[in-house]
Amino acid sequence: MSRCALVTYADLEALSRRTFTSAERSSLTSLITGVEDYVAANCLDWTYEAAGTSHDYDGSGGDTLMLGRWCANLTAIDDDGSTIATTDVLNRGYAIRYKDQTFREDYDNITVTGTWGWQAAANAPDDFVHMVKLICLDALTAHFDREEKSVSIGGVSQTFDWGKITRDHRIRSIWLKYTGVICL
Repeated sequence: MSRCALVTYADLEALSRRTFTSAERSSLTSLITGVEDYVAANCLDWTYEAAGTSHDYDGSGGDTLMLGRWCANLTAIDDDGSTIATTDVLNRGYAIRYKDQTFREDYDNITVTGTWGWQAAANAPDDFVHMVKLICLDALTAHFDREEKSVSIGGVSQTFDWGKITRDHRIRSIWLKYTGVICL
């Protein structure tokens, strides 16, 4: 299992219209990794997993099952021993939608099998990559401005402002598309 990087320092140079020094570029790699880890943990995981990999989900009782990870190719769905035909659902990548029925509400009752994630940033949805770039761009100010960094016992914290995600309508609308449930 591996997760490809979606953002490079060159992307941030282009967006910020700024050229970074070698030391700043090295530091940016850490910032980008931190933002990508946060997005993968809280919005959508794009870790590549080969065909035949299964994940269990709680049935929602509704017609949409949010996956929390990208399903590139859906091959099987099981609801506690009952097979759901893949032709009966729409795979949106971040969610599957039952066309004419609902997923039975229960815990760990739905098993989804398929190919997960993407192997290269070129295979990722453009809006999702754009969102991750915008979050990284928002994180730049706090990352390079010493006055905005929070100091802890362990030293300088390289965090970004979660509030910017909730206030920036471009980021928020894409974030909600991939998480499904409003958690902001």
